[in-house]
Amino acid sequence: MLQKNISYLVVLIFLLQSCTFDFARGDEQGKVVARVGDSYLYQKDIAKLIKDDMSKTDSALIVDRYIDRWARKKIFLQKAELNLSAKETDFSRLIEEYREGLIASAYRQKLVYEYLDSIVTDKQIIDFYQKNKSNFILNNDLVMVKYVVLPANFSEKDKIIDLIKSDRIDDLTQLESMCYQFSKKFSINDSIWTSVNDIKMRVPQLKDIENDKFLKKESFIEKHDSLNLYLIRILDVRKKKEIAPLLFVEEHIHNIILNKRKLELMKNMETQLVEDAIKKGEFEIYK
Repeated sequence: MLQKNISYLVVLIFLLQSCTFDFARGDEQGKVVARVGDSYLYQKDIAKLIKDDMSKTDSALIVDRYIDRWARKKIFLQKAELNLSAKETDFSRLIEEYREGLIASAYRQKLVYEYLDSIVTDKQIIDFYQKNKSNFILNNDLVMVKYVVLPANFSEKDKIIDLIKSDRIDDLTQLESMCYQFSKKFSINDSIWTSVNDIKMRVPQLKDIENDKFLKKESFIEKHDSLNLYLIRILDVRKKKEIAPLLFVEEHIHNIILNKRKLELMKNMETQLVEDAIKKGEFEIYK
């Protein structure tokens, strides 16, 4: 019955909106669209749901669903309030704790913005890495690779292979140019570490290649299928349970250093605030 009434109301609102229509109730908030107990939904609350490019049928359907969700929520809430004791619905303490938490969090962010030294140098990252290498043990095999996916009948395969195998800057520039022209997918940045599984996710056709073939430094893999040619050069390898290379954990270390600074800043700020409060007589402990 509720759904039927809502549908009828929506038709009145949106199909006859050009006509003068008096709703059952109106107040300083405007025209009332629906009511559940003492809660009212106003025409202005649902007007924002309707876009200029919507048909009347779509508009009615969207508003119909919105009113239905609103009514279900309000009816359930009112039923809950009737069936729960005052103690069960007393959330004043939780609300106050949540408010205090939000205020404290906002002030911490302000202090971090104003006082945190956010510059982390390469030396600081290297020093941290050297002192904490045992904390950066790999859970997966990593490789540094160049790979290029080309059409199966690509006529300049040998040239591309020579360029992939070269470490000269001008050859890398030429390889990049050819990749943008002819390659369907490629990665030729020789300073990025990635897991073998990630490479296989990017190029699913490589899934049937055994991981051991990817874990041979300075090896080259060539694979064909009916559509494509896959060329992969393995530049470097780090195996599972080995220490992660610095480049792979550099950003992580950067964030660790910043987080440690934030914690130290907050600790010092809180200590200073307590000391200031004691000096001003704003904080006392009664024994």
